[in-house]
Amino acid sequence: MGKRKAKNTSEPSQKRRSPRFLEKQEATELKGRKPRVHQSTESKSAFEPKTPPEVQRSTEDKVNTSSASEPPASPEIQTSMKAKIDASSASESTVSANVKEPTEVQQHEVPVDEHGLPELPEERRPGKSIVWTRPRSLSYRGEWNEGCTKNLFHDFSRRVSTWVDKYCYRRAKLRDRLSAGDLQIILDSLGNFCLDKDWKSIEARLDELGYNNFCYFLPGTVLMKHLFEDVISNPFVYVEGSQEDTGSQSSMDPPAFGKQLWGLWKRLIKVDPIRASDWRRTTTQLLNQVHPEHTRDYRVAHQTGKAQELLANRLATSMLKECQALQVVLKKITDSNQVTNRYKGLVEIYRSAIDISIYLGTIETELEFELDVRRVRKRGCSDEIQPDEWPVPILLHFPLVSSRHLITSDVMDTLQQRREDFEYDHRDDGEEELRKQLDKEIPQVEEGDTILVSAISFADIVYSKDGPQACSCGGRFVCQGGCIADIDSDDVDDDGSDSNSKVDD
Repeated sequence: MGKRKAKNTSEPSQKRRSPRFLEKQEATELKGRKPRVHQSTESKSAFEPKTPPEVQRSTEDKVNTSSASEPPASPEIQTSMKAKIDASSASESTVSANVKEPTEVQQHEVPVDEHGLPELPEERRPGKSIVWTRPRSLSYRGEWNEGCTKNLFHDFSRRVSTWVDKYCYRRAKLRDRLSAGDLQIILDSLGNFCLDKDWKSIEARLDELGYNNFCYFLPGTVLMKHLFEDVISNPFVYVEGSQEDTGSQSSMDPPAFGKQLWGLWKRLIKVDPIRASDWRRTTTQLLNQVHPEHTRDYRVAHQTGKAQELLANRLATSMLKECQALQVVLKKITDSNQVTNRYKGLVEIYRSAIDISIYLGTIETELEFELDVRRVRKRGCSDEIQPDEWPVPILLHFPLVSSRHLITSDVMDTLQQRREDFEYDHRDDGEEELRKQLDKEIPQVEEGDTILVSAISFADIVYSKDGPQACSCGGRFVCQGGCIADIDSDDVDDDGSDSNSKVDD
């Protein structure tokens, strides 16, 4: 018999890696490098100077040294982005080059510990990339919670307002600089966010204060409409399908597959609201699961974060280059640093909108957005039911956001107790008046009904000068004495418009 070859003990045995971790070569590279999450914030817009060739070559060299086990999504995304944003003009060719660059620098490594396991990421900070960050709804212990809805929307609103104040014309300067054609471009772009598409009709509905408020909110409304309709209200906005599905899309549109999932979810809600909510929540939580103890393959969340970051950069670039309504309200700036800062600020706005979409997708509560100016009524009642009770909204800037709650037996008991307390407090009123006020303040509901409650504490809406005055919640909710307007009437303008309306739940 032949001799058995002796085992070579000079080489250390290789530990077997779990499939959820990277190959040995990639993991070794990850340990030796610091995470480059911050690099995504250096992404360039179409207005920024082109990247010097030597810098671009350096970036490409780094990308080419990545492990063969890396997902092949990056070159496909670059090709897709180039195909969608490139156009015939030379200026739009510049857009393609500059949009491609953030994709190249987004080869982020995930920080790992001494055992090669991914570390739990921090929450995203302003100005930083979304890639490999912890959603606001995910705790350090890996639990999905809610409780920062109002803070997210308040921070988002302030960020948009700050950007518009700095880079857009407002009030008198806006009206003086715009031609009739420019105004029509803006009004046509607002869709259901504006009641009229004729400037003279709008002026006839507003007095001086209302007119000033309208001009003040108009530039920001162009941006808000896109943010709410296409990003915030869609919990699947960042979910990508095959490249063929998005090849024919406008670069201002989110991925088609995410939009299809959104439509499917809205249909499923009509079948079974509870199970549809569970499906929505489970899907988005799995896509964004970055907690090492709760995922077997963290690369799913890492790839999701790259798609989210790429989407924020693409939408910001597209709004600046392709949205005519935004272009006519932008201040003319030539300084390259200001152009760069304007772009980065808009990218951060879209990151914040995506943060909200992620948060709302992963929490239990269902939110509803009033994105049609013709339907902003108390409890959603139509004009046919209550034609004269509430003021006529002309412009939505920051729409009403409500949380949708299914009436259970426990909620029924609570509402019944509140009705009894109300009856006792108003026992000296006449029976007819008491019943009328009771049904208005605490409507009678049945188990299985759906009720809407204010989810955030403000809305920005311009109302007509004629008709009833609006409470600070826009006439959408039963305020029960909580409106600031009931305490300080100065917060509501004489024209019925509320430039910064607020209501406590």
